[in-house]
Amino acid sequence: MIFVTFFGHEKTHIGHMPGASMTIPLVVLAALSTFAGFIELPHTFGHVTIFSDLLSPVLPNVVLREGVESSEPAIQIIAAVVALSGVYIAYYFYQKRSDLLPGFKSAIRDTYNFWFGGWGFDTLYNNLFVRPFVYIATINKNDVVDKFYTGLVRISEFFNSVFVRTQNGVLRWYIMGVVLGAILILTLSLIVNP
Repeated sequence: MIFVTFFGHEKTHIGHMPGASMTIPLVVLAALSTFAGFIELPHTFGHVTIFSDLLSPVLPNVVLREGVESSEPAIQIIAAVVALSGVYIAYYFYQKRSDLLPGFKSAIRDTYNFWFGGWGFDTLYNNLFVRPFVYIATINKNDVVDKFYTGLVRISEFFNSVFVRTQNGVLRWYIMGVVLGAILILTLSLIVNP
């Protein structure tokens, strides 16, 4: 991504340089992404535990098994070699020999589409969560509980249509309705409570 974004060919001409409202947040993010990883270093690189010390009151202490420290440098070297190999392969295909890239893409088309299609996570998420949820919701669409709420909606719509017919925009009719309602309520209260 770095080689395509920063060292690739320009696909859109930049019309103007970004102002301070874009530059300052990018500089802050660049500084944090460069130095924030050093708040926690493994035993072989100085044993800095700022982040672990911050969380120690709420999380249990990490206890290393015996013998793990001896294999830690080898694992770190393997991880570094794999990461740097990936950077070199990207440099080779996107900078040094970009003419090989179309042939390479066509040779491993399915793998290439799998990698650039998000490693199939969208398909996996869709199959594990979305489709079962939609299926269950489709089965359950005529639920008894839904009938109750559908009935409430229909009753509300009926009364809405009745009240809409009573609105005519003439204020004196509204006042008369309020006065008649008040008289009715007072009469009923006198009849019920003599």
